[in-house]
Amino acid sequence: LRLPGRGRGRRGGADRHHGLLNEIPIRARPARPIRSERNAMTDNVIISIKGKQLYAESGPDEMELVTSGTLKRDSQGGFTISYQESELTGLEGTTTKLHIDGGRVTLLREGNTNSQMVFEEGRRHLSMYETPFGELSIGINTKRMRSTVDEAGGDLEIDYAIEIDNLLAGENLFRLNVKKHPPLPQ
Repeated sequence: LRLPGRGRGRRGGADRHHGLLNEIPIRARPARPIRSERNAMTDNVIISIKGKQLYAESGPDEMELVTSGTLKRDSQGGFTISYQESELTGLEGTTTKLHIDGGRVTLLREGNTNSQMVFEEGRRHLSMYETPFGELSIGINTKRMRSTVDEAGGDLEIDYAIEIDNLLAGENLFRLNVKKHPPLPQ
């Protein structure tokens, strides 16, 4: 999501700090999983994220990111997918968590950027979104959502619209694939 009047094309700039897909600035080139000594022991999945954003004032913006992260089952039968943002995403110092629980997905960002977004098919949720310029109240209207995520990984697809001040700001299609991978030898 870009705020009205913000420029396009600044990689990782302030205009990339809005919406679910802002962590996907890599375009038209294959991405490699981001690994480090710190996360090599705990990361157990490869996460591939593809997104398409449509804005009234411009054509589609397609993006892709591949990173490592974790997939955990919670005590209520839901799943949490988490990963560390990086300098490449413009959200360095932030942890992103997607909690999938039946027909509800909650995206939570904590760290240098903080936000919570809730997705439920056919429902509209209001959220506060922190930006470098202050907080925004945004509406998330989920048109369609599908999840096949289980212990082995799977897919999550969310088709949603974002509203700012009750005005449509953008249409978004978010696709996430999670695959287990073996731990790296020590």
